[in-house]
Amino acid sequence: MPKTADKCCIHSYLLLVTCYLLLIQQALVNSNQTRWNPVGVGRNLTATCYHPAIDVALKDHVQQADEFLSQILRRIGERRGEMEALAGFPKHLMSDGIIAARDNSGLVYQKPHINFQLAHDEIRELLMGEQLYGDPGLAIRELYQNALDACRYREARLEYLRRGDGETWRHGDAETRRWREVETGRHGDAETRGWGEWETGRIFRYQNSAQWQGEIIFRQEKDQNGREYIECQDNGIGMDMEHLSKCFARAGRRFADLPEFIEEQAAWLKCDPPIKLYPNSQFGVGVLSYFMLADEIEVETCRLDHQGKPGEKLLVRIPGSSGLFRVQPLGMGSDSGTRVRLYLNRTHHEGQRISCIEILRQLLWIAEFPTEVRQGARREIWEVNQLKHPELPCHRCLPAGDNLWWVADEYHINEGCILSDGLRTEEKQSGVVVNLRQDYYPKLTVDRKEIVECDRQYIQDLLVQGVEVLQEWELLTLSWLWKFSKKHPNVGLHIVQSILEQRPQLKLGEIGLRNVEISVLQVGCFDMDRWLLHFGSNIVIRIPWWIIPYRTALWGRYGLLKLSDACLESIPPSMQPEFCPVLDPIDAAIFNRNLGREKNLAPIVRSDGTIFPAQIIFAAWYLNQPIREILQQLQRFATLGLECTSVDQNISDNLLVTEEDLIAFAEKTDREEKEPWDKKYIPIAQLVLASARINEPIAQTLARYRKFTLLGLAIPEASPKSLVNLMATPEDVVIFSSELDGKYPYPEQEDNKLSLSHLVQAAKKLSEPISATWKRVERFVPLGIDLPKIDIESWENLNISSEELDAYKPFLDAIGHPKPDWNLAAALVFAATRLHETVAQTFNRLQNLKELEPIVPEVDLALLEKITITSEDVTLLSEKLDGEAVYPSKHLAPAHIILAAAKLKDTIEQVIQRLQRFEFLGLEIPEIDEDLTALNEFIADNQNLMALSEKLDGRYPLLKGEIHPARVVVAACELDEPVTVTLERMRRFAHLFEITLPESL
Repeated sequence: MPKTADKCCIHSYLLLVTCYLLLIQQALVNSNQTRWNPVGVGRNLTATCYHPAIDVALKDHVQQADEFLSQILRRIGERRGEMEALAGFPKHLMSDGIIAARDNSGLVYQKPHINFQLAHDEIRELLMGEQLYGDPGLAIRELYQNALDACRYREARLEYLRRGDGETWRHGDAETRRWREVETGRHGDAETRGWGEWETGRIFRYQNSAQWQGEIIFRQEKDQNGREYIECQDNGIGMDMEHLSKCFARAGRRFADLPEFIEEQAAWLKCDPPIKLYPNSQFGVGVLSYFMLADEIEVETCRLDHQGKPGEKLLVRIPGSSGLFRVQPLGMGSDSGTRVRLYLNRTHHEGQRISCIEILRQLLWIAEFPTEVRQGARREIWEVNQLKHPELPCHRCLPAGDNLWWVADEYHINEGCILSDGLRTEEKQSGVVVNLRQDYYPKLTVDRKEIVECDRQYIQDLLVQGVEVLQEWELLTLSWLWKFSKKHPNVGLHIVQSILEQRPQLKLGEIGLRNVEISVLQVGCFDMDRWLLHFGSNIVIRIPWWIIPYRTALWGRYGLLKLSDACLESIPPSMQPEFCPVLDPIDAAIFNRNLGREKNLAPIVRSDGTIFPAQIIFAAWYLNQPIREILQQLQRFATLGLECTSVDQNISDNLLVTEEDLIAFAEKTDREEKEPWDKKYIPIAQLVLASARINEPIAQTLARYRKFTLLGLAIPEASPKSLVNLMATPEDVVIFSSELDGKYPYPEQEDNKLSLSHLVQAAKKLSEPISATWKRVERFVPLGIDLPKIDIESWENLNISSEELDAYKPFLDAIGHPKPDWNLAAALVFAATRLHETVAQTFNRLQNLKELEPIVPEVDLALLEKITITSEDVTLLSEKLDGEAVYPSKHLAPAHIILAAAKLKDTIEQVIQRLQRFEFLGLEIPEIDEDLTALNEFIADNQNLMALSEKLDGRYPLLKGEIHPARVVVAACELDEPVTVTLERMRRFAHLFEITLPESL
């Protein structure tokens, strides 16, 4: 190839080489059946193909080669005497000789070829409508992004020319002569020399890159005909006919995909330092979103060429109905750039007027080039690289580098955000604005609102680097730190450690308490403390109960809690701050079961105070810390009442948590959030669902759980041989989920008992015989699944409706896993209520089901017919007094009767009287050998039952077993009374609640 050959020729030649390589591959199959045959002044490819893909590929490459051959021949004609070596090229290439091979059954494939194609009109309507994007405001975002890319492109091209890497011209260059003639109208004029130096042969820019400044202007006006429009004008790279046809008009094609850009970018990257352009476009379909707002588009554009000169100016009109471009040349342009005008097809969306200014105020936070919006008499200006927050004034935004701003939120609203190239996304942040761009540009959804993927470590590093400027920030408060640390606990800890020496005290910053000075050395930074300042009945699910006493004592010293001195002064010395650890953001993150969830939810802790292995694993992952360090952090709270796995010496720092482990330990999982499994054991159902979600064999998922047994995790066990080739199927996922939807596991108890009612429901869901579902479950028997104790064949012909199946659940469960103390009375009331009939009618139904004969005893039908079910009966005989699951045993506990009396606002005697109507069905009512008058008085005071309930609300679940002293103190704080008074409340009838209280505190 001659040295003078231009890049187009070289590219074309390489394409021809590619075509020949395909022919070589074809020739390896049959060398006698592939050749080029002369046809006049051209060549026709003759080939016999054994696969349609080779056929199609050859035709496509021959077609492309023919197009580039035409360009080569045109260049040869323009440069006679310089490219003699290429003069023998054929005039055109054809592929008419490609045929399908034959075998014994005939042709190995048929023509014409059939492949998937998009229905042009239908797809265009989809891409132009709100079905895909939802918000018409996306059209304005797309206008800005395209203008941004255009300015970046021009900036990069001018920078390349400024560095002296522009192409040289020669005296005979026709293209150079054309530009001279266009610009001056006469050859050799002084104006022509303004474009370059004739003597040196170097073509310079018409405008120096140092003088050029990108600019983007939006206008929302009416034209002379009264048509309202929104337009965006930039002075960027512009477009010519090729870019209009091959990029702007082609959905799915980005300018970064065009050969011109790829070739140009390769040259830029060879510079020192490299010139980089980061295209904003990800999908190449956004231009069509213009038609959400417009029924007609007008484009005026002029392309900047490779020598830095403007080309031909074009006016394009595009009606939305047809999408057909009407292009009108306007002569040579004086400057490059593009103006896109959208003639609006509406003025309102969802009751709000479409305002370009308002949309961009919410959307554009940081502009890379000067940007202006003009809407009537209104003006809005964005300065370069300056944060323009839509809600906060400048003095509440602190810059910390090129891509980071600290912001002071108002009223607990998240005013921060992760930006994408200066544009807002739906990923809100508290206290910080981060702009992801260039190498860290995130992957977005099609509507550009949500971040699908980004470099989270880069964000954390950026935050750490920006901490230093916070030292003197007047708006840094403890409340701000609480909110920020909830999302970024590691950085929050770094901030606390960095500022303590210079700023040991911070203003609280809470509403009504803004200027109270707080010692961070004493209080630490623990965002759950906010709930203490607003003490309420949900306190024990917002803060672990075993730290509430000492945090209450600590904040009480500042006089900020609405608790009496008598209550605060009664907190035992062992629970005073001097004897307890200072809390930090890492502690708050470990305690919070909402850790890692995308939504900014309130903290959630278990009211029983336990932290299970899954929560430790989640904390290790999200905090990027070894499990050993998480356990050591938790051990600081053992003396306060936390039951936590000890730090086993066998727990290695190399015990790493993977993303698959998170899925395995999630109670449920989806793209946005995962909740940690909240038990110390892994039931078989959880194993099956996790195996299916990760798409790995059961044995592999079991091994995944086994490596965490040092955390006190109990897992199913089975011989390796029994697990060979055992995979969870989609049907298994249905069977082993509580709602037959694959979300929550069932059974979730450690005994792994699969109820008969669930088995029948699963068979109905899968539309298969119950025996088939049974056989599916039998595969998991080696792991310990406990199937119902029935003769499955006798259940094949069970014929009941879905309503009856739901009503008979307690009976089916009782026959599947027999219990001598099962509650017939509660089961009958449960079934009759759901079938909307009397208990006598329900009992008659049951007698007609032979499958239930073993558990349907003979009863006095006369007594049965006298019973009229009331809503109070349904409440009394339900496990949690909520009318849902039946009370499981016929032996009622005294605590259940006491709580029932409180809920129904009855006396103990009235509750017992109600229950006595069901004694003939086997219900056993406990004897309460107490002064019932005193007990009724105890129940009438709701504070007594609040102290005895886990959530301090007087409802199920109740405290049980041995009660830790901190539990008593928490109850005292909730009731705002001295601890000794609360202890006496709880002790008075403790034996009826089967709890053991400390002798003293």
